[in-house]
Amino acid sequence: VPAASTSVAIPLLGVAIGAGFTPEIVRQMPSWWPTILGLVLFLPLVHWLCYRIFLLSPHVSAPTAFYSAVPGGLVESVRMGEEAGGDVQMMTLLHLMRLIACVIFIPLGMGLITGQSLSTTGLASPVSEFLPRHLPEMLAVILVGLIAGRLLRLPAGYFFGPLLASVIAHGAGWTTFLMPGWVIIVAQIVLGAGLGARFAGMPRAKLGIALKMTLYSAVVIYALAAIAALLLGQISGLSPYAIFLAYAPGGIVEMSLIAMAMNQNAIFVSCHHLLRIMFAIISIRILRPEGLRGANSTAAAEAQAEDLRP
Repeated sequence: VPAASTSVAIPLLGVAIGAGFTPEIVRQMPSWWPTILGLVLFLPLVHWLCYRIFLLSPHVSAPTAFYSAVPGGLVESVRMGEEAGGDVQMMTLLHLMRLIACVIFIPLGMGLITGQSLSTTGLASPVSEFLPRHLPEMLAVILVGLIAGRLLRLPAGYFFGPLLASVIAHGAGWTTFLMPGWVIIVAQIVLGAGLGARFAGMPRAKLGIALKMTLYSAVVIYALAAIAALLLGQISGLSPYAIFLAYAPGGIVEMSLIAMAMNQNAIFVSCHHLLRIMFAIISIRILRPEGLRGANSTAAAEAQAEDLRP
């Protein structure tokens, strides 16, 4: 999948989600504090449990397990893991499979529980309602958002920049457009194909190990997220489904898309995932075991690679 395709699709989705910003969401924001506080407690627990699960495999070294278990920040986690001597390919695989597991299992599970089918109607408009004057407005929002995301150095700025610009433009009443449904569908297809393409050339042995570890850790993550969603839903009065989507450590764009498709509050979910990445990156430096501080486990990583060769 050409990189240019995802470079276009992701800002479009950010703008589409930002277009759902309403005064009702502003009124709800003060009730978000229990879920934000819960996220601070939830993330270290998930990180530690996944770390212990990954260590069960003899093919996964301690640095690889620790940085693969970080519930967010794929690029930063893999970079720091490489510096500590971790297996870059295995870390990348485990992070990607965690993301893909969320994309596959969460919509299916929530669909079975709620009986609701996925749609893009919440933040989309029929083609006939997207007028010619809306095109330059949309392009201006995307351009301003991309520049803002770069200048502010936002995590996933290519997504959050346009989302923030769209929130401001729609909230201030400067524009009222909604993204045509077909644009959102095409963007979803591009992102899905892009995820699958990342597995090209990966060794089968590593794929099998990563898949097994991902399934084990997914059970733990989803169980904890469900418990947190039920408890925090009672405390905050917010939708447990939206809280679950906000806590499930998938990709920012993908989880926001799922929220949109399930007619949940995509702004709420997006904001929590932005905080998730920030908290996760900060917690790496705080929670990192003493033995991994400045450690270089290159020999261990090479031994793993040797074990996995056919």
